[in-house]
Amino acid sequence: MDYYDSFPTPPVRYAFDDDDESEMEEQEQQQQATQSSCSVVARLSQAIPSEHKVTLLLGVHGPGSVLLEALHDTTSIGELVTAYPEDDKRTSTTTPILQLPSDTTTLVGIPFQHTVPREDAATFVRSIMTLFQNQIESVYVLDAFARTNYISAVREDDASPPLLRVLQTSATQAQHFEEYQPPNMVEAFTAAALAYCEIHHVPCYGFLSLQETYLGKPIVTSETLEAYTHGFQALNINIAYDLSKMEAAAKKQQIDQHHHRLYL
Repeated sequence: MDYYDSFPTPPVRYAFDDDDESEMEEQEQQQQATQSSCSVVARLSQAIPSEHKVTLLLGVHGPGSVLLEALHDTTSIGELVTAYPEDDKRTSTTTPILQLPSDTTTLVGIPFQHTVPREDAATFVRSIMTLFQNQIESVYVLDAFARTNYISAVREDDASPPLLRVLQTSATQAQHFEEYQPPNMVEAFTAAALAYCEIHHVPCYGFLSLQETYLGKPIVTSETLEAYTHGFQALNINIAYDLSKMEAAAKKQQIDQHHHRLYL
């Protein structure tokens, strides 16, 4: 055989086998990484009469949860309990379910005191919606955004709290809010809640309040929380909060005195 003779090559279908297998392995690994390994049990200690319609207020960890923790005359009526497999090092959490005073509808608030992991967001949303499945009248998700991450069609260098931007599902009726403009996107729990409500034709508002930062870390201020109350007032929902409770709840989420301190 001459040295310069070409060697036989495998058929094309075999040449791509290794690439296809590696791509499939990568896809499987990505799917496993994004699949939720937690279970969420939602339960009520006090039943809500079946004929009552429920308005859900879901406070994402941060300003949203602080506002719900600071409301007047709340009553604990249940909890969300998470459980993880034995080989998962994450700690189980318990989130309270609160009933809020209202003359017109049954207001239920859920302040998330921990960040809901992205991969568990859909599991949390499904558990909450199933608990109140036939009674939900509307849903409000209280989240926040930072000025540095927000892209606006109009220059807003002087934007400061209180400033509210809103996303809403097609089942809502009020159209007078300033929109959370594309290409900005919500993610994790807020995105999962809005998507669920859109699919199931549930009126849902995503209230996003401008959140300030200090030394690079988000902080909770009364001005940030005030934006939420403006949104509720526009929809004729009265939210009364205790200023001292608000300050105490916000203080728990402030940066500590040693954050970003430079040692020489």
